[in-house]
Amino acid sequence: MLTIIASSLSSILGILFAVLLVASELTKKRYPSSSFKSLFSDKDIMRLFQIFISTILISIYTLLALNPSTSSQVINDNLTHFSLILFMFCLLYIYPTLKKVIISTVSKTEIKTLANQINIQHVFQLDQNRARSEPTMFYSFAEDNPIIKLSEISMTSIKSGDIITPKIVIGEATNALISLLDRNNASYDTRNYISGFSAIFNVTVTHAIKSDQRGTLSNVINSYERIHKYCAENKFPHYELTELNEQLKAIISRIIKSNLDDVAHDCIWSIRNIFGYHLRHNIPEEKDITFFSKNYENPNRDLDSQWHAISTEYLRMIYYLTKECIALGKGDLTIKFINCLSSIPEMIERSSLGNQQIKSMYQSCYYYLYDLAVQSIKSGIINEFEKPSIFSMLHLTSLIKSEKDCVQVPFHYFGEYLFILTENRLLDQFLLNEFIATGRTCLSENSNSKLNLESILYIISILSRIKDKLEGMEDPFRSKLYVELYYQVGSLIKWQNTENFTNERVQNELSALTNSFNRIDEFKLNMNELSVEWPGI
Repeated sequence: MLTIIASSLSSILGILFAVLLVASELTKKRYPSSSFKSLFSDKDIMRLFQIFISTILISIYTLLALNPSTSSQVINDNLTHFSLILFMFCLLYIYPTLKKVIISTVSKTEIKTLANQINIQHVFQLDQNRARSEPTMFYSFAEDNPIIKLSEISMTSIKSGDIITPKIVIGEATNALISLLDRNNASYDTRNYISGFSAIFNVTVTHAIKSDQRGTLSNVINSYERIHKYCAENKFPHYELTELNEQLKAIISRIIKSNLDDVAHDCIWSIRNIFGYHLRHNIPEEKDITFFSKNYENPNRDLDSQWHAISTEYLRMIYYLTKECIALGKGDLTIKFINCLSSIPEMIERSSLGNQQIKSMYQSCYYYLYDLAVQSIKSGIINEFEKPSIFSMLHLTSLIKSEKDCVQVPFHYFGEYLFILTENRLLDQFLLNEFIATGRTCLSENSNSKLNLESILYIISILSRIKDKLEGMEDPFRSKLYVELYYQVGSLIKWQNTENFTNERVQNELSALTNSFNRIDEFKLNMNELSVEWPGI
């Protein structure tokens, strides 16, 4: 019997090695650099080997120690029974252990376990140059570092065409990072944690771009948005988010250059959402900012710095990413980015910011919008039928009716934008009508309002500049726009009379503008020549 036990265990041990080799190959797909070490460090496997070897050794010892004498029969029987018990235990223990090993090679719960194991030492192991790290730390512990393991899992999963595992890795890593930030509560290690976890995100992005896994890329960007949302709601100071913003900008830039335009479009809206989180939760009140309160004797430098960073960082990020699109000749993506940026002023207005804060942000936002529109026009990537919208007529109308002086900012850039479009033969009747519609809104409001008066006079001055520019053009296609402009000015006069807007200066300016259309008859004639008539029946 002992011979049978020993030989059976030896055979099973061979099978066990074969199964472990298969498991090792499966593990290698997840941890290329440490598959054997990861597998054979498993306590259950080590225990199974110990039991097998012990049983074989005891069986061999029993065979060698067998004594036919009657006095030793009890000892012989005990050793035989003990070997048999160990043999039965091996048979019972082998199945659950091997099942656990095989399942662990494809299990998703291990990803969560690895993510939750990450601590500050694992972060420092990735960079020898940090102040609290030892020079040999990286080489000693790299194979056991859960950050490296998660990066390898994500990388190998993407290479094998797995679209689920990378998303789980990113999701669990994000959960773990937020949990660590929550426990540290904006401490010294916040930026270190963010930098450490970025290794997982960067590896995932690199291989997702190569494999065209757009869903994985979107998942990474959503994770950055989640982290920002947490940081904004918990009022993290802006300097703690430096690496987070740099990483986000760099990733989106890579996505743009990789021609993944649909993902890039989603990315730019994520930046807008991030800006919204900080507007709602993480920006100082107007009265606490030195520039607005004029309290120069007792300035709060931290709040001043926080205001400056939040009010400019994300607008500037969208601005520079859009400039990249222009430089790469991506007309459609440029228009989408500009349209996203043009939706931000309404979000700013709906916030709880003070009037001076809103006006300051408008200055930045509309400057970027105007400059991007001008750059896209000069680069030739847009045409008459595809133009970016840098304003919302409904938003302008709302500002006029509420008599907020910040309306001066969009009005100024809107007018200049129309003039640039005219110079480049890109102005159309739709945009012209929208601009003049804001003038009709001004005429419908209180004629004694200084803001309304200044707004309508500015509109008249822009219309006059557009008229002069059109008169200097010889392009017959401009005739239609010139005549349309003439009729639109006439509509303002009619609207003024209907609404009983009795300001004498406005009346005189409109009359003078109408009388200055020196080429109206000529352009009307050109329009008739361009018109199509029904053939005679």
